[in-house]
Parts: sequence; C-alpha cells; structure tokens
Amino acid sequence: MSFGAMLYPLSLSLLLPVFLYAIVLEKEERLLQMMKMNGMKMKDYWILIDDSINLSPSSSSQAYTWQEYHCLQILISNFLQSFSISYQVIVLTGWGLCQISLSFFFQVFVSKARTATIIGYLLSVWGSIIALTANLAIYPDPYEIPIYLQMIPQIAFNRIVYIFSMACAQTGCISQLSPLTSEIQGCIISLYVNFIVFGLLGVYLHEIIPQEFGVSSEPWIFRFFKKRKIEFRDEDEYKINIQDAQEDQDSKNEREKVYKIKNYEDYPLICKDLRKTYQNNVAVKCFCIAVEQGEIFGLLGPNGAGKTSILSAITGLYSCNDGEAYVGGYSIKTNMQSVQMNIGVCPQFDLLWPELTVEEHLLSYARLKGIDKQNERAKVQQSMAEVKLEPYFNYYANQLSGGMKRRLSIAIALVGEPLIIFLDEPSTGLDPDNRRQLWDIISQCKGKRAMVLTTHSMEEADVLCTRIGIISSGVLRCIGQSTHLKSIYGGGYHLFISSHKELYLQKNNDPHNQYYYQNMIKSYLKSILPQALLVQEFNGNFIYQVEKNQLVVSEVFQSIESKKEELRIQDWGISQATLEDVFMRVVEM
Repeated sequence: MSFGAMLYPLSLSLLLPVFLYAIVLEKEERLLQMMKMNGMKMKDYWILIDDSINLSPSSSSQAYTWQEYHCLQILISNFLQSFSISYQVIVLTGWGLCQISLSFFFQVFVSKARTATIIGYLLSVWGSIIALTANLAIYPDPYEIPIYLQMIPQIAFNRIVYIFSMACAQTGCISQLSPLTSEIQGCIISLYVNFIVFGLLGVYLHEIIPQEFGVSSEPWIFRFFKKRKIEFRDEDEYKINIQDAQEDQDSKNEREKVYKIKNYEDYPLICKDLRKTYQNNVAVKCFCIAVEQGEIFGLLGPNGAGKTSILSAITGLYSCNDGEAYVGGYSIKTNMQSVQMNIGVCPQFDLLWPELTVEEHLLSYARLKGIDKQNERAKVQQSMAEVKLEPYFNYYANQLSGGMKRRLSIAIALVGEPLIIFLDEPSTGLDPDNRRQLWDIISQCKGKRAMVLTTHSMEEADVLCTRIGIISSGVLRCIGQSTHLKSIYGGGYHLFISSHKELYLQKNNDPHNQYYYQNMIKSYLKSILPQALLVQEFNGNFIYQVEKNQLVVSEVFQSIESKKEELRIQDWGISQATLEDVFMRVVEM
C-alpha cells in the first residue's frame, strides 16, 4: 500500500471537524435558537444544513484528488489515476454523507465550538490510525474484515481505499463498474447505512436531550407506554395560593381578568399562573397578565427578578415548570411551533451573522416565517423603512455600528408582522442619540402591534409603555399605567431645597454657621408642612416627600419665596414623583 493511499482517507476525514464546528458554533452563539424563536422548523434546519454542506464532500474530495494528481506526484498512488470515476462518486458521496450524519450525532453532546473542533480532529486522526492498523496489521489482504468492523464508518472507508490500492499494486486497477467483492459491497453499504442511522439518531437525540438553550421534547418511545390522563381542574384548584405573593389590588384584578378569559385567541399574549424554577430556586411565581392588541407592555424589575425567565419561557428558550401561556390562542406547552411562528424576538444582545448583509438577514427571517416569495421583498423593504435602515441594506453586519445593529435586530423582530414582539432591553449599551432614535422607532409601532418590553431605564418605560408591570422576586407586585402607578406609589410630590454653599466655610460656634441655617430650614418646613417626610439629606441639600393632599403648590411657593433670603436658600423646586421613585418603593416592599 503506497504512502499516498494511506494519507488519502485521512485527508478526507478532516472534513468532519469542519462540519462539526459549523453546527456547534450556531448553537454556542444562540443563532440556532434565534431562528427557532422566529419561526424556523427544526426539520427545515436539518435539511438546510445537509444541503449547504452536502456539496462540500464531493467538491472537496475532488479538489484533494486533482491537487494530488497535479501537484503532489510524489505522494499520489497509482490507483487514484486509474480509479473508476463511477466508483469515486459512489464511495466519496457515501463517505461525505456519512461525515455529515456523524457531525449531526456528535453535536448533541457538545456546546462549545472549540471543543467540537478538538473532538472532530481526534475522531478523524485516531479513527484513521485505528483503521490503518486494522488494515495493515490485523486484517491484511486476503483476510476479510469482520462485518461488525465494516459497520464502523472510518474503517469501512479506509478498507475500500486499502483494497483498491492493493488491487492496483497486484492485479491491476479497477477502472470500470465490474462485479465487486462482498467485502467492498458491505463497506459501501455500511457508509450509506451509517449516514441514515447517525443522521436520524442525531436529529432525535437533539430533540430529547436537554441542551443549553431550547425546550427538549419527550422521548417518542415513552409516549407509547405512558397512559393518557384527562385532567379536569376546578377553577379553585387551578389558582395557586398567592397569599404570600405581596401583590397589590391591581395585580389581583389582572389575575381575575385572566381567569375569566374564555377566548384566548382574542389576545396576543396571555400568561396564566406561569411558574419557572431553577433547581430549588423559584424564579417566577404564578405570573398572570393579558396583553391587549396594540399595547406596549413594560416589564420592569431588578436583576434576578424573573423578567428574562418569563420571556424565555414564552419564546421557547427555556421550558416553564407550571402554568400556561398563550400567543394568539396557541399554547406554549402543546404548540410551541405555532407560537414561534407568531412572535418576533429582539434579544438583549445582537445575534447576527457577520458575513450576511442587512437585506440578507431580513430575507432569511422572512422566509423562516413563511412569507411567500412574491411578497418577501416588500416585507423586507417595509421592515427596513420602519427602522430607517434603507441606506444600509447592502452593508454587512460587521460593518454596522452598535446602534445600527440594534436597529437590525428590531427589524428582524418586525419582519412578517408578527402578532406580538418581545424586546429584551433593546436600548442597552446605546448612546443617548441612538437611544432616542430607537424610541421613535418603537413609538411608531404603538397601536399597530402588541409588544412586551423589558428595560432597566425608567425613562424608557415611561415614554414608550402604555402599561407597566413591576416584578420582584418572581411576583408581579403592581400593574397599570405610568400615571396610575405614580399616583399610588409615588408618594405625591418631591420638594427640593438647596442652601448656599458658602455657609460651609463657617467654622466653630458661629451662630450663622451651616448647622444653624440647616436647622432653620428644617424647622421652617416642619411648620408649614408638618406631614412632610425628609427622605434624603446631603451637602446642604434636602429632599422631602409630601403627599398630594398635604400640599397646595401656590401657598408653598409664596411662603418659601418670602423666606428665601432669610433662610439662605439658594435654590428650590417641586416635582411630581418619577417612575424611578415608584420602582424603588415597590421593590423594597
């Protein structure tokens, strides 16, 4: 057996780590889950992956062959020059397909692209070494290799090359389709059988084995043995005990509203006692909301409150442990595929392909959502116009600025006019100018599409959202319009007073020192606003919280202005409570 014939199987085996890296990279960077959340069916994904790399084995194999033939005359073996083209097509196609199915299989157990590459090279190199050892040392010609070893893909491929090489060296190369030995037939059949077996096994295991992202399915075999149970749950039984949930009356009213809804398809989104746990930690407790058509619902909460867990459960990134959610009447538990066909998702971080243009991104997602070919260009143009990306339609994603990438992510969520759009902290990391432009884009969708927006910016929620819910420790503490929440939790007005800074230069027991005037200011405010609460004091500045029914703005204005010089007040003002005040008060309850 010539040196070239020994290297030939190894060189073609190095395609496996390339295929494995490409598939795992999409998993690692969450591009696969992004496509699923925007309507992609997994069967289409596997067919697409197979088609996209199916040409690679044949084309790469031929490239290797011609490169060896023209450039590596020293290493080329005689059998490659005389090897039948028909045999090359049959054998190389079988080996190429087999490597594709092997990449499907091994990607199930790997979540990092770098690890996948290492595993791919180890499989290729060690598999070739073992196969070469079996051919040269254990089963040399004319001993026939056992059938169980023929079923190992790399041994089967190496055995075919070995036999043809030996034939060229001893009796003459096989240059046309002639009757094959049973051993060669068995090895060729083994390649195609392995393609089917490993391909189906990889697709099946990908669905049932829990991955880092995504919802796994129940093993098919268990469905045949599990008894079907029809459960009838009483309304009182369905309600989870929430006495310790610390919900306000508006949250309880929202829950009662959800319980009374009969036609789920009338609402873009309904969450009914949604619950999510991570090991022993409860992230979301009995979450209930009903989002109306055209509404922008803001979901606020501190880090770890459960916002992302709620969105992840609804969009299919993670499974929920209990409760239910409906998108346009489709259940996230029984019909997640239809749910994902009717939603648009803008994740917290941009998930884009650097080598695709803006237009190519939108065309890809438009096709995933099932838009027909006649209308897809119009839909893409509409989405680009909505986010003002038309001048950049031919730019690659890696050429866009951070603000432009964020617009592209929102355009992806908008394409196809989904029933509801989920925006997870859309303005994170943007400068003020880009943030304002993004707000304008989202505001234009108000009344046209339902949206759920999570954010840490109280100003953003105040400007964009028609209704706001504040969640803390997995519980919806309050819900309502911004003005409604301010009136209940804002504490009325805030009174700001700043004294003259030069007073801090006074020392010792001077009667006109800083403490004297500070105490004078406090005493005076106590006399005119006895119910006022001092919430903050720093560096000669005071912030008082005053209930609405305790303050008449005109009277306070006249009183403070008349005492301004006497009390050495430098500046003062009255403002309504902000949404940030509401947020801080609610999460500290």
